[in-house]
Amino acid sequence: MKQAYEKIIRANNEVEWDPIDRKIWLLKVPLKVQIFLWLCRLVGLITGDLRHRRMGTVLNVCPLCGFHSDSASHIFSSCLVTDKIWRMVCLEPLPSWDSVWQRFITPGRPVGAMAAVLWCVWRARNDKLFLERSVRCEIIVKEC
Repeated sequence: MKQAYEKIIRANNEVEWDPIDRKIWLLKVPLKVQIFLWLCRLVGLITGDLRHRRMGTVLNVCPLCGFHSDSASHIFSSCLVTDKIWRMVCLEPLPSWDSVWQRFITPGRPVGAMAAVLWCVWRARNDKLFLERSVRCEIIVKEC
């Protein structure tokens, strides 16, 4: 039994981790935020466009801005509300979808702040969609 365990551990240590995934799992944030970031990176968050593709439901508009389709790439890279929040917290324009993840592994970047913005925007989106709460950028920024 001990030999089998040691073999499993040795095999795990030999796996090459993607640097972005590694950074996500090493962040000092709650596990639910790590899982959220991982799903976000894999485009596995349940948004309106994903429900539409999987189940044929009506395609929803973004609950935050009300203009574009409800997709992870829109919410986190082109939504006007997210852009405003990102600028207030990270002090820079909202990057493109791929660029968000490259910034996670760029030295000197405020990775914790970026993770907080993504998490708080997601929570605000869900509050608006499911609890019909209003979305105010100033309140979301305070939560970050």
